[in-house]
Amino acid sequence: MTQLLRLLTLSACLLLVACPDGGEDKDGDGFPEELDCNDLNDTVNPGTPELCDGEDNDCDGEIDEDVTEGDTPGYLDADGDGDGFGDSDSEEFFCGELPDGYVLTPGDCDDGDPAVNPDAVEDCTDGIDNDCDGEVDESSDEDGDGVTNCDGDCDDNDPDVYPSNTGAGFQTTSPGPGSWTFCPTD
Repeated sequence: MTQLLRLLTLSACLLLVACPDGGEDKDGDGFPEELDCNDLNDTVNPGTPELCDGEDNDCDGEIDEDVTEGDTPGYLDADGDGDGFGDSDSEEFFCGELPDGYVLTPGDCDDGDPAVNPDAVEDCTDGIDNDCDGEVDESSDEDGDGVTNCDGDCDDNDPDVYPSNTGAGFQTTSPGPGSWTFCPTD
């Protein structure tokens, strides 16, 4: 209500081109000192958007509320699984550091399961979208080695790691039903 009264008074002042009693504007921002919460700073007045700077920029009595400019987007990591991804639908903005329970990266399609996130490898047998790409149990050959993740490529980002590679340090035994482990060995 106070904010509305201030804006109505400002509108009347602007229409009249002069403000009654004490309508001085010390910082020249177009807002008289009765409406301007800091009449010595022309970037602080009721017509200024709120910024992430620890000040009440818009003179509404609140500091850094509803900010989106100069702040940090955060995404709720509801289960705290530590996978580094949060729920894309939970975006909030924060000034400075993110509070506990928030992460910088969205995209977790099942924030109740730490094994499901955009960096996960798709398990082709579980009926779950493990890598959050909108597809369930899809086969892919990201590294172009001719072997898909569903055909036994346990590292589909490295073209030198695949089942039939007989180079030193690679395990090349055949996979069992529904599983595979063809990774470099120590």
